[in-house]
Amino acid sequence: MERAIEKSERTEATLTAGIVEIPFWHPLAFVGGEQLQHSLLIFKWVFPIAPIWAKLVPRLVASEALTGDKDTIVRIHEQMR
Repeated sequence: MERAIEKSERTEATLTAGIVEIPFWHPLAFVGGEQLQHSLLIFKWVFPIAPIWAKLVPRLVASEALTGDKDTIVRIHEQMR
C-alpha cells in the first residue's frame, strides 16, 4: 500500500508541478488515518511556500472538512512555523 501511495504522489507531482494547492489537499485525506506523519511533512513543505493555505486550516476545522483530535490539529498548526 505504501509503495502505491508513493507512486501516486510521484505521478501527481509530475502532472501538477508548480501548483501548490494540490499538495495542500492531498494530505488531508491521510490526517485521520495511519499516514499522519506523512501528512505533516507535506504540510511543512506547503505552508512556507504558500502561507495562505495555513490560514485555511482553522476554517477547515470549523467546517469539519478537516477532522482529527485536538492533538492532531495542534500538530498540523505546528507545521506553520
